Amino acid sequence: MLLLALFMKVDTQAPIFERTWHVGERGKLFKIIKYRTKSANREAINQNTTQIGKWMHKSGLENLPQLLNVLRGEIGLFGSRCWTLEDAIKLTPEAQKQLNHLPGIISSWEVETESSVLHLDSQVS
Repeated sequence: MLLLALFMKVDTQAPIFERTWHVGERGKLFKIIKYRTKSANREAINQNTTQIGKWMHKSGLENLPQLLNVLRGEIGLFGSRCWTLEDAIKLTPEAQKQLNHLPGIISSWEVETESSVLHLDSQVS
């Protein structure tokens, strides 16, 4: 993590981390920590992604600092979708039931999809 932060600091003078409000278990608010992958230049059109940001996004490493959120107990490694505050406000009453569960970095549907793909691709004896 420190090596990535060093590369990012060399690539751009923008802050290294980005914090956004999310809704956790039972509606508790917390800030998710991610590496900033977009340029902080306000004049940049469409918030251009930095070179290292493109690489980190492809490899999924921009989410690595979320492990700090896991250690603090705000999210789990696996769980329901982690909703941003803006998206959680727009949820229907039925969908708001998801907010009662601990969110995760990796959603359970992603794990189920991956295991199905692996199962379908494997050869059956």
